Amino acid sequence: MPFADGYEGFWKNPISIQHPLAEIEVAPYDGSYYVVISKDDRVAEKLMTAFPSAEDLEEHNKKHTDAC
Repeated sequence: MPFADGYEGFWKNPISIQHPLAEIEVAPYDGSYYVVISKDDRVAEKLMTAFPSAEDLEEHNKKHTDAC
């Protein structure tokens, strides 16, 4: 079963969807955020347009890795 708490595939590039047949994954994070991963880049583009404060998770991971 997919899980969010402790799943490292969100925080290491390349990002990975847990279930091999899934096309999209949505997971709540920290009570006020959510992680959306999709094999279709158009989904991410639409979300980034609709929610201007959204961050690209791969870019977020790069910044976090560089800061360590």
